[in-house]
Amino acid sequence: MKTDVNTTIISFQVQILRHDGSSFYDRTLTKDDFREFTDNQYGKNGALLGFMFDRAEGDKLYFGASVGSPDPKSDEYVPLDVTIDKMSPYANQQGYRT
Repeated sequence: MKTDVNTTIISFQVQILRHDGSSFYDRTLTKDDFREFTDNQYGKNGALLGFMFDRAEGDKLYFGASVGSPDPKSDEYVPLDVTIDKMSPYANQQGYRT
């Protein structure tokens, strides 16, 4: 994970390996990868707040991500669902978590 001086996440590496050690997915993600799913405020001035594993179902891996205000006192963010599978290893869509 790479951060700036204010500890805002700038990018992070997602690497998923198969049981035999070969690479299934290896990519560095930034907030720009999620820009189309956020509004202009977060797309331009927001921060990538997190990325976490949710579950595996069949051939798909589900993750949650969030982009939002970089202010540590703020609870403003856009929750995103990210799906990675063997057919299209990077598909994401806006979602809402409770």
